[in-house]
Amino acid sequence: MIYAVLTGDIVNFSKLKVSERNTVLKSLKDIFHYILSVDKGVAKLNSSYEIFRGDSFQLIVENKEHALRYCLLIRSGLRALYDNHIPDLCDAKIAVGIGNVDYIGKSLAESDGDAFRYSGRELDKLGKKERTVIKTDNPEVNRELEVELVLLDSIIVNWTFLQSRAVYEKLLESKQSIIAKKLGITRGGVSLRLSSASWYAVETLLKRYQELSKRL
Repeated sequence: MIYAVLTGDIVNFSKLKVSERNTVLKSLKDIFHYILSVDKGVAKLNSSYEIFRGDSFQLIVENKEHALRYCLLIRSGLRALYDNHIPDLCDAKIAVGIGNVDYIGKSLAESDGDAFRYSGRELDKLGKKERTVIKTDNPEVNRELEVELVLLDSIIVNWTFLQSRAVYEKLLESKQSIIAKKLGITRGGVSLRLSSASWYAVETLLKRYQELSKRL
């Protein structure tokens, strides 16, 4: 069966204070639980996500059409944790592998298949400026996504704390009025933050990715 496996590292985790690390890990787990609550196809698995070596993680989902959205949820959620002037204080590098899964053990570390191999190998290849990559068994899809994700990364690394919070709430599919209430601002303020975060471009890419994922 085709699955999407997300393997990632938390950026600058070693630079955080112990209390900050605990906050980051709790937030990451909350995001994973949300993702798994909407991606019910993996509920039958022994293990759906793991956090290991302190700053690394792996997540398996059945809904490959939303794999990129899940990456953005993780990254925007982490970037929205701290209000400061250090853009990369909290973020994640994530490699998504989409393909067959041959075996799922009691833990994800014991599991195997193309999705796991693609994800692990691509994470190891990521350079310092790259934060998101998706590898599939379709070379044409891979070539297109390679270009699009470079452009996406150039947008995300410039998100401020406030923009990241707005994007995160939008990815949860909240209405503008609900987001405004959560953030304590007006609906116009929400629109302004999303606009400055290039939400239109991000949303366009999410839609394009969904189209591409249907070929897999």
